[in-house]
Amino acid sequence: MKILYVATAYAGLDSLLFERAYRIDGLPPQTKVLRAFIERGDEVEMLIHVDGQKRPLSIACDWLKKAQSIQVIFRGDKVWDKLLFIRSMDKIVKTSLKEKEFNFVYLVGDACVNGAKYAHRAGVPCGQRLFGSYVKWMLAQHSKIWCVLFHYPRVAPFFTKKSFLLMTKDGSDFEGTLQRLGIEQPFYDAYEWTNGVCFPSKDEESLQMQDCPKTYLFCGSRLERIKGQKTCIEVLRLLHERGYQDIHLVLAGRVSEPGFDDELREDAKRYNLESKVHFLGSVPQHQVWLWAKNALATLAFNSYSNRGNATIEALAVGAVVIVPKTDIWMDDLVIDEKTGFRVEGALDAADRIERIMKNPEYSASIRQNAQEQTRKIIPSWEQRIKMELDLVDSYVFPEKRELRADFPKLR
Repeated sequence: MKILYVATAYAGLDSLLFERAYRIDGLPPQTKVLRAFIERGDEVEMLIHVDGQKRPLSIACDWLKKAQSIQVIFRGDKVWDKLLFIRSMDKIVKTSLKEKEFNFVYLVGDACVNGAKYAHRAGVPCGQRLFGSYVKWMLAQHSKIWCVLFHYPRVAPFFTKKSFLLMTKDGSDFEGTLQRLGIEQPFYDAYEWTNGVCFPSKDEESLQMQDCPKTYLFCGSRLERIKGQKTCIEVLRLLHERGYQDIHLVLAGRVSEPGFDDELREDAKRYNLESKVHFLGSVPQHQVWLWAKNALATLAFNSYSNRGNATIEALAVGAVVIVPKTDIWMDDLVIDEKTGFRVEGALDAADRIERIMKNPEYSASIRQNAQEQTRKIIPSWEQRIKMELDLVDSYVFPEKRELRADFPKLR
């Protein structure tokens, strides 16, 4: 199958393209599925959007080198740069569809807002994959007209005709977004799926971290305000005030909000916790779950939704995960006092952590229950990748339509 893959280079893919990375250290649902297409023998021509200054490709991993072609379009920060970028992407996609025969166009993210329209004109099946969406949140703050005018690329995918639109079940609330946009009958088949997870083997479960604090709290999310790392530092402060001064806090994740890491360092300094708060930066995926598993507790304080890869992976390895009570997207995974803790804030979190420190058997029970509950709900990455490849195949090949028979459509 020949695929025109039009995508934004999210965290993980960008390091593979420009930093000679071998391992996935960012958004696995993008890179794992792309790799599966290439490794099964599909001819993938990649048209990739990247923000910032131009950089040369620097690829080391063998599977990515097997892509049929890789063309990168860089987008500047100025309004004029963004307008030119839209025009450039449109032109390249239209030209590619005119000059070459493709079996499928896959729009990953909102790199080309008109890509589905061009695919439809060319008679080529087209699907779109969104990993997360703030459209419902924006619509709660602003009018629909405002959202369309100022964030058109984010809103357009919901109004564009195509074969399917697949979104991650991470708090984006696909159904709620359609309702707020007033879309009664979508112009595509709508799917909302949870990401997969790498469940560790028995040997891996026994591994211990090297060169790490003996007792620590862990947060494995990228550093930005919405992820709640400030609350993590507050939890550490409260525990130290109660006399647990040997506890550390480990933050793992790239800085996606410039300057926020410096702000967190200032918080730690203000509470005399500089030596207790550690910034690992971007950590390879195969190490993140080890940090989570061996932590006293894993903290996830996004006030809206914590149903991301880092939290799911932590639960899968039996971490004690603490999330806000208000996070309805975690209701099926973190059941209070059974598979983790649902808390009202830093003070409540400190109380729960103190309880498990005094009762190791209770902590062990939480960890075991978390693993069992996650395996009931979350597919392995092998299963999840196969689902997405089957979904694409079912729209390309009429004889494979039955592959999606067991995939419930949102609408």
